Amino acid sequence: MYDMAERIRRVKRRAVKLRRKREGRLLVLLASVCAAALFCLVGAAGSGGYGGVGPGFYGAMLLSGDAGSVMTAVTAFTAGVVVTIICFKLNRQNSGG
Repeated sequence: MYDMAERIRRVKRRAVKLRRKREGRLLVLLASVCAAALFCLVGAAGSGGYGGVGPGFYGAMLLSGDAGSVMTAVTAFTAGVVVTIICFKLNRQNSGG
């Protein structure tokens, strides 16, 4: 028979193990959803209005006056990176690491 301290230790150890298992499943699920979304975006981009255009057309899109949407995309990406870095730094500060 285990004493009370050993029982509590075992329960806490089991709780950590179950939490890690659940987080692992969640990580696999999120990675799968991300991969599916990526494939959908690639498929949607491949079936766009520029289907018969050669590989060099993307540089011409920047010169044709459609650079506003490209600039918007680059700005949104940069803002997302900055917000992510700030969140990581704040999380690290709050956790004491």
